[in-house]
Amino acid sequence: MNKKNILMVTDHVENGPVFRDWLGKVDDFELVVVDTEERAIESAQVRSFDFVVIDSKSANINVNKLKAVFPILNEDVEFIIYEGESFEIFADTIRAAFDRKKKLRIQQLVILDTEEIKDWNGMPFSVN
Repeated sequence: MNKKNILMVTDHVENGPVFRDWLGKVDDFELVVVDTEERAIESAQVRSFDFVVIDSKSANINVNKLKAVFPILNEDVEFIIYEGESFEIFADTIRAAFDRKKKLRIQQLVILDTEEIKDWNGMPFSVN
């Protein structure tokens, strides 16, 4: 299984208990933490991310700017906005985002499979 790449944009990693708790439990994905939107954009130019977690409580981070620029660099990125909720709520939000992305990926595979069958005009088995 491939590890998911997550970019966290916050200037409160050391101070925020939610981020500190979450960072301690990161095992099944690779986490990159940056403290400015400029570094976030630079990171997106170097590698692709599945999710971008943006701390809306950070005064130096413009959420709208990141939401406008990131889809240009990586069209499949999904945003998770942290608004000061507790760790349990934040963890549920993260899990829901993972589940949503997984369901979408499965749905795309199913649609691709049915399109191949629908467009195929041959016999489903060999007569020979």
